[in-house]
Amino acid sequence: MATSDASSAVVAQHSLWEGPVIDVDVHAVTTRDLLLPYLDEFWHQFIRDRGWVGPPGAIVTYPSRAPSTARPEWRPEDGRPAGSDVGLLKGHVLDPWSVDAAIVNCYYGIDSIRHPDLARAITRATNDWLIGERLDRDPRLRASIVVPARYPDMIVEEIERVGAHPGFVQVLVPVRCGRLYGQRVWHPRI
Repeated sequence: MATSDASSAVVAQHSLWEGPVIDVDVHAVTTRDLLLPYLDEFWHQFIRDRGWVGPPGAIVTYPSRAPSTARPEWRPEDGRPAGSDVGLLKGHVLDPWSVDAAIVNCYYGIDSIRHPDLARAITRATNDWLIGERLDRDPRLRASIVVPARYPDMIVEEIERVGAHPGFVQVLVPVRCGRLYGQRVWHPRI
């Protein structure tokens, strides 16, 4: 959308609604390389030694250059994913649409990681990345806590670890999981 089209849309929006504008599903796309600064050296070595490129879910969910992945005009010329930094997010979503608040959801396929310790490390790195690269960079941003859906005890652990951060407003639980959510494993006190 051209800038003048976006400006016209904002004028039209304000003629219909004068209240706050909240975008509840802004996608944050991360990669293994973006998470490396948020991982301990042990995990750097683990990743190198095994040639781990990241969970397969991210590639399937956001295939490079697929029309459903991002609007064409939002794709940076340098090949980075759309919305891969706050500057792009501000220029494409927050500022042109006069967004008062936006909830960032980062689906990184952590539920596909079967190694429990790696799942914990990647979950922690992803939430720390959300804090450092999104929440701390624009006061309009909020986020969903990412959890390792295969491991109920680690879900609780991660919510307790970052849940008090004022930028986190909800928990992102994947629709699919290795176990049905009604199974007893999700209710360990029963």
